[in-house]
Amino acid sequence: MEIRKKVVLDLTSINGNAYSLMANFRKQAQREKWTKEEIDFVLSEAKSGNYDHLLNTLASYCEEEMDNNDDNDDDDDENDCVDCLEEDCSMCK
Repeated sequence: MEIRKKVVLDLTSINGNAYSLMANFRKQAQREKWTKEEIDFVLSEAKSGNYDHLLNTLASYCEEEMDNNDDNDDDDDENDCVDCLEEDCSMCK
């Protein structure tokens, strides 16, 4: 699958934990109406190597927003489950 689009997401503003990075990517991609298949493809590729591979893969599908006036950080995504997106999910851990 070839994906030529990017999500607006600044990975440097997120906790560097791999699960947090993937959860934030998934949430933003869903907000931007990516299909489940597209999201799963990127995350599968990201998880196919080491941490550096994960970070580089996610970064290749992200771009920073040009106008950074929206400092509304209403989500604390650090504890969200990567698979179901629920905070502190006990089923998926």
